Amino acid sequence: MGEPRHVLLSLAPPWADLILTRAKLAEVRVGCVHWTPGDWVWLYATRPTSAVVGVALVVRCRIAPAIDIWQWYGRETCLDPHEFESYTKSRQNPNRLVTAIRLACPVALSVPAGLDVLDGRPAPQRWRTLRLCPLALWSDPAVVLQRVWLQDMSERLRANAGS
Repeated sequence: MGEPRHVLLSLAPPWADLILTRAKLAEVRVGCVHWTPGDWVWLYATRPTSAVVGVALVVRCRIAPAIDIWQWYGRETCLDPHEFESYTKSRQNPNRLVTAIRLACPVALSVPAGLDVLDGRPAPQRWRTLRLCPLALWSDPAVVLQRVWLQDMSERLRANAGS
């Protein structure tokens, strides 16, 4: 199995905070997202924060009709049923396929980082794969303290996904 991906995920600041405090365990995206267990998700909080605020690991990505995702992950999304329905229905999504991204091991950066520390590209509307491991974020004191643990967890998740 190859190296884990590093992905920059854009989301509203309240949702990023809920992930970092472990209240929100699953992020929902309309359409199909194909991330693998052990991939690193760098959380970019949109305006007014406009900064990378933390990192979490992908435990699972599950693609299914919206109704099934709600039954399996509804509570973990921190959305109420009306918000979920509105979010999944408002997009051009005839089959209403939704991806639930189960996250674990969130770590808040000690200092939020602007996109200039990455590759200088603008913030993604939804998400984008980073070409390289973000070294500037990798050296954040909060990440340094947890790095060995995060790397171990990433390797375990990837190994379990392959078995």
